[in-house]
Amino acid sequence: CCCCCCCCSESLAHRMKLTADKLPGKLGQRIDPATLEKIALPNEQIDDLGDFSIYVNVREVDFSHNLFRFERQIEGLRTFRSLQVLNLTGCPFAKTEKNYRSLMIAKFPSLHELDRQIITRTERAVAYDLFPNLRPAEFVMPPAGSSNVPRETPQNPAAFSATHDSLFATPDRSARAPTHFQSDAPAPRACALDLQQQQQSHQQEQQQQPPPQSQPPTAIDTTTHDAAEPVPSAQSS
Repeated sequence: CCCCCCCCSESLAHRMKLTADKLPGKLGQRIDPATLEKIALPNEQIDDLGDFSIYVNVREVDFSHNLFRFERQIEGLRTFRSLQVLNLTGCPFAKTEKNYRSLMIAKFPSLHELDRQIITRTERAVAYDLFPNLRPAEFVMPPAGSSNVPRETPQNPAAFSATHDSLFATPDRSARAPTHFQSDAPAPRACALDLQQQQQSHQQEQQQQPPPQSQPPTAIDTTTHDAAEPVPSAQSS
């Protein structure tokens, strides 16, 4: 019994609850809470987390291969308001929790990457379906049987509505058609009819014109020629 107590006390001595005031010592450097963006403490025997709300710009946290066994032991992660990348690979909780990935996705809506895998919108929809009590109010679920990808409503609904309508509205084909096609009747047929009418009108005009009259041959005036003939002289007679 004494040996068991000694082993238990020794194992507990290696475990620790990480808090905001202990973080600089664990990282081995002085840090500015307003500028710190990444925390990497793998294999540090951490089994509980405190409040880290003073680290407002932390976006990436690596607590892989630590000793988190229960969900309550990682509640401190929710105080990282800007958390986008989280790694809990190798932690007992990540191995034993049945719906671990869906739970973490639903629990941390700001996450983009979990355990070195990008979070898809389909995964997020499934996560909120499994844990509807964790679904944020701004997340819009698709209707049943819909093939639309679920999306998150932006902060400006009016701008989103205008953008969505411009992207997904039925295109107005008449507005994109060339100008000479925007008429009541098809333009090519109208042109053909106009040409045919012009040809018929031209033929009618030609038929209505009287045929050219043939002019009689011009008579040759021989009077002048007769007067000009010389009169035979008396000598010749």
